[in-house]
Amino acid sequence: MGPPENEENGTVLLLRSAVLLGGMMLTLGLLSASPVRAQPASLEYTVSISGVPEEGLADLLKETSQLVSLRDKPPSTLAGLRRRVDDDVARLTETLRSQGFYKASVKARIDPAKTPVAVEVKADPGVLYLLAEFRIHYPDVEDRTGLLTDMEALDLHAGMPAEGTLVVTAQGLLIRRLAEHGRPRAKVLDRKVVVDHSDTTMSVDLTVDPGPLVRFGPAEFRGLKTVKADYLRRLVPWKEGAIYDQKQVDAFTDRLWGTDLFRTVSVALTEDDDGAAPVIIDLTEREHRTISAGIGYSSDRGLGGDVSWEHRNLFGRQENLSVALAYDQVEQSLSGNFRKPNFRRLDQTGLLKGTASREDTDAYKERKTEVFLGLERKFAEVWTARAGPSLEYALIDDVGDYENFLIAGFPVSVSRDTTDDRLDPTKGTRLSAAVTPAQGMLARGVTFLTSELSGSAYYSVLPEDGLVLAGRFRVASLTGASTREIPASKRLYAGGGGSVRGYEYQSLGPLDDDGDPVGGRSAVELGFETRFRLSDSFGIVPFLEGGNVFDDEVPDPGNELQWATGLGVRYFTPVGPLRLDVAFPIDRRAGVDDRFEFYVSLGQAF
Repeated sequence: MGPPENEENGTVLLLRSAVLLGGMMLTLGLLSASPVRAQPASLEYTVSISGVPEEGLADLLKETSQLVSLRDKPPSTLAGLRRRVDDDVARLTETLRSQGFYKASVKARIDPAKTPVAVEVKADPGVLYLLAEFRIHYPDVEDRTGLLTDMEALDLHAGMPAEGTLVVTAQGLLIRRLAEHGRPRAKVLDRKVVVDHSDTTMSVDLTVDPGPLVRFGPAEFRGLKTVKADYLRRLVPWKEGAIYDQKQVDAFTDRLWGTDLFRTVSVALTEDDDGAAPVIIDLTEREHRTISAGIGYSSDRGLGGDVSWEHRNLFGRQENLSVALAYDQVEQSLSGNFRKPNFRRLDQTGLLKGTASREDTDAYKERKTEVFLGLERKFAEVWTARAGPSLEYALIDDVGDYENFLIAGFPVSVSRDTTDDRLDPTKGTRLSAAVTPAQGMLARGVTFLTSELSGSAYYSVLPEDGLVLAGRFRVASLTGASTREIPASKRLYAGGGGSVRGYEYQSLGPLDDDGDPVGGRSAVELGFETRFRLSDSFGIVPFLEGGNVFDDEVPDPGNELQWATGLGVRYFTPVGPLRLDVAFPIDRRAGVDDRFEFYVSLGQAF
């Protein structure tokens, strides 16, 4: 009697599983015993592109060629190289056509006998095709106000190269120009491009629906919470009922962003209402209050820091109030600064600033309160002018000689700034000129004029700002009174961070019998930096700075500048570079200058 049916089936299943498991183990063993296949070797090659005499066009072909750009990643076989060559022939032919060479031909030859394999590409651009006509058609349009019909309005002219991008660029420009002339809803209905190979020219016909002539309707602001709509209406550059102009809309959008009051800005037209389209401005306000703090250290001024509070929309019309407290071992100050943008007219700012400070230096000790009231106006985009009266009351200890001063002044300044960053500029220039006539109002009724010219320049030498050359200068002069007649705090000084690193604060220039600075009536400063960026996070900055202070109103060319050199380290943060500089005086004066000075702060030295 045999085993039960279920036991027999179980035995068969067990045997089958054992056979399957054994087969899998054998297969794995064979796989592990088989040798690892070697990766195929790369087929190194060289590439040359010839036949294009024009340097700019030859450079374009090299930039377009994948044979050139992928040379460091060669294919593994000759067949793979042939595929790359065939792709490049088509790509370079299309590139030449896009530049107006519509009969261009490109041929390539592979020489596998050479090591590495040589690829020779020969391009024949042929004749450059020229633009013959660019016609614009507006079918069934009765009111032709604002319509553009000649190609000169699109920066085109007959005889210019018929580049492939010309049509698309001109089409986009046409829609833009129509929007600037009251036709914001224009669209291209049809485009016909004819390339005539017999006379090597190209002709273009555009059929355009210009849409209705639109006039500005009322401006409606949405999303406002604390900003006053009546203030924003002052910023609107157009008048209601005027013909629509996209340039004015873009300028208004830029103005809204420039207020620093909004997180999002959107300007759009609604449907026309009797020919006037209401303008809807959707806005999202950002936070208007900011608290900030900073800290730094220098060996001549010690540990210092500041904390400030700012409100950018105090009364709902972009009024800016900032209050700052600054402290270090030399100077302590509390200041308030109120700015009223677009005061009386656009691009003009009303200013009110008050400062109470205490300064204790080797040259003098001062307790001062100062008020300035003025106007600031921007013009030509990069220029700013500022002027207004100031009044200053100070108690000054000038080497044991105490005196009260009440000085009325009228500072006037003009500045120009084309740099790309406030804390870490890599290109552009800064230039500032300032004059301040001043009159003493108490017992010492001294009259004097302070003039100063300063500037800096930045030039990026390597890609991605890997090397930036930077330089600065300052020339200042005091006229109208002798050095001793001028209050000590109003004299000119040099030395220290922000002036000539390597020398103590205000230490350059004439000294008294105790070795303390006296100040002078003219000053010169120069600075040069070579800013190397070693990585995304770190950089080094060798620098050379020089300067001096003179007792004469004009710097004495017979007196040499005192120079210092040093090395800085930069750690780049999202808000700006963290700076550590160590500077050594070259013209070290015995008993006056230390062997070195060092400085820690946020931002470049200048």
